[in-house]
Amino acid sequence: MNNDVTKARPFIKWVGGKNAIAHVIGEYLPAEIDRYYEPFVGSGALFFSIASRVKKATLSDNNQSLMVTYKVVQQRVHDLIARLKQHAKKHSKEYYYKVRSWHDLTDDLEIAARMIYLNKTCYNGLYRVNSKNQFNVPLGSYKNPTICDAPNLIACSVVLQNVNIIYRSFDKIVIEPNSIVYCDPPYHATYNQYHAEKFNDSLQQCLSELAKEWHKRGSFVLISNSNTDFIRSLYGRLFKVIEVEAPRSVSCKERGKETELLIITQCRAEKPIKQEAA
Repeated sequence: MNNDVTKARPFIKWVGGKNAIAHVIGEYLPAEIDRYYEPFVGSGALFFSIASRVKKATLSDNNQSLMVTYKVVQQRVHDLIARLKQHAKKHSKEYYYKVRSWHDLTDDLEIAARMIYLNKTCYNGLYRVNSKNQFNVPLGSYKNPTICDAPNLIACSVVLQNVNIIYRSFDKIVIEPNSIVYCDPPYHATYNQYHAEKFNDSLQQCLSELAKEWHKRGSFVLISNSNTDFIRSLYGRLFKVIEVEAPRSVSCKERGKETELLIITQCRAEKPIKQEAA
């Protein structure tokens, strides 16, 4: 096994990121995964934690800047490191707000470097946009933020070399039959400002219908979401609903541990690591 695969960890923070419970979710997945899809990749915490078990992966999200950043980490990591070091040398309150105002960048390297720089220095590592889809999070209070973690970026680049990275909405992704699909959408009745357009109840329902279709075509589907009556009502008998205790470290407000849902279809893949009792 390439040592970089086991060392790689998310290169950005993300609201609802699964760093703290990736090992729990991973226990419900097969020991070997032929095809893996993650349509709401965010920070990719689960993917990076199971990358050594995955033969072929497709990571996607409807956040264009995020997916550009993944592509640059994959294809131009050393250029990215050099640019982040430049940002780090110039970092100050004034410089932060100057970079934050760069809403119309077109160069992928500049977009990715801005994305990571702001993520590492903004308040709580939060990603939030206004109605014009412009990033608007204030500066954080970090004394010495790690703006460029070069070893981890290189490790992530190695892991991403053979990964299909796509900027696309979850409902436009074609899932091959008999795949593993993990969905971590914006949670119901909680933080929902990743895009100018909110992830509303209709989109939650659309995801549940797609999940049922993926299941019928032989895929094993896992979905993380809020512990609400509405979410529980969407997933019927095809899915098992498990309560998982999860801490929250990235948020607008201070929060401790919360109970969220892990929604799972019956596993058709070989050798699942963990199965819940019926």
